[in-house]
Amino acid sequence: MGAATTIVNAKVFDGTTSQDWTSVRFAYGLITECSVASAAQEGDEVIDAGGGTVLPGLIDAHVHLVPGGTDRGGLGLSKDHLRHRGSMALAGP
Repeated sequence: MGAATTIVNAKVFDGTTSQDWTSVRFAYGLITECSVASAAQEGDEVIDAGGGTVLPGLIDAHVHLVPGGTDRGGLGLSKDHLRHRGSMALAGP
């Protein structure tokens, strides 16, 4: 995986309004660029949102505490699944 990830072909909602941006680039946990044109740079991991909604900066603090909840394997949350879910906060097309 590259040092940065860029989500393209998206609708971007900033928590207040829908933006005209269709691309969000982030690296090392920080949003580095939002733009109408693709913000992808050489070496980026590029994720096509397929017209879905991206909510940059949204932190979902909703949790359910369950026995064994700290055991990723017991809940079927592989590292690949967690990486994918963390990279794409999509609400659907």
